[in-house]
Amino acid sequence: IFLQFKSRFWEKSPLETGGLQTTSNVGIVGGSSSTDLPVRTVVYPSYYQGLPKDGPGVLLASYTWENDAIKYSPFTEEECFELALNDIVTLHGEIARKEWIPGKENNKAHYWQNDKTVVGGAYAKYGVGQVKNLMVAMMRSEDFIHWAGEHTDIHNAWILGALNSAVRVVKEILQENSMNDKWLKLKNSRLLKYWNGNLDAFKGY
Repeated sequence: IFLQFKSRFWEKSPLETGGLQTTSNVGIVGGSSSTDLPVRTVVYPSYYQGLPKDGPGVLLASYTWENDAIKYSPFTEEECFELALNDIVTLHGEIARKEWIPGKENNKAHYWQNDKTVVGGAYAKYGVGQVKNLMVAMMRSEDFIHWAGEHTDIHNAWILGALNSAVRVVKEILQENSMNDKWLKLKNSRLLKYWNGNLDAFKGY
């Protein structure tokens, strides 16, 4: 559940905003927090760094899966916004309600099980040591076959991983077919202007 706010109050000290005080009383820029409230995990974006904290921002107010996500399934999108907002208010104080921008055009709730275009939002869940031992092999091409998908990227389980892997495979295909000039043109194009994926997360794959 994504919620949009008029200001990024979470980046300010709770002493400034009147929010709940913490041991450090510093704002949150990037990272995530976990709670036993229904929202479970709140993800704080880091890409607003350097911008005025009074500017607008979007918060991943609830990132849930399995049974925690199912609890939201009976509710409309607008009801999900309100439920998540109530928990954000519990965590950050009434400033969250005051700064929230309501409406479906400003917020988004997505329950993957109800999405007919995907199969439940499945992803690879690696065990201890498996990223190091398996991912490099899964990234390696076999003759003319190249492997893409979130499971072949360091950001597995995220859409970012799927996108990164697609860019990596395009690079591999172009370079293996002596078209490095086309890869460099693509890399420097408007299409990848804001892409900052690390193609060399695993050296020597």
